[in-house]
Amino acid sequence: YYTFMNDTNFKYWVAGFIAGEGYFGYGTYKKGVNSGKNWAQLSITLNKNDSDILYEIQKILEGTIYLQNSKNAIRFCIQKRSSLLKLIKFCDTYMYDCNKNKQYIEWKKKILESNYLKEKDIHIQNN
Repeated sequence: YYTFMNDTNFKYWVAGFIAGEGYFGYGTYKKGVNSGKNWAQLSITLNKNDSDILYEIQKILEGTIYLQNSKNAIRFCIQKRSSLLKLIKFCDTYMYDCNKNKQYIEWKKKILESNYLKEKDIHIQNN
């Protein structure tokens, strides 16, 4: 993947990969200690034989990689607020004109409206 691309092309490739395989999630915990609190994430799940792709993406976007229970799958997930800010900067820069862009825009709107992340933090992160 990365070996034959320069850094900028690889970032556009990652944005395209997110568009094809990524899931932008947002919701409110219903039970437990976090009941009533909001959550947001990007996740990408692949066959564990393709784990090297997720490790390359992790180098750019941080996040956590873990094996799925009882599946032949591996998941990359971004949930920490600081990593979500980095993800937003990345998506605003590299992900446009693709089918996932509408989902991303709605996701970003929800997390800003709920104050899960604040607009000012995104602008600070972009500078």
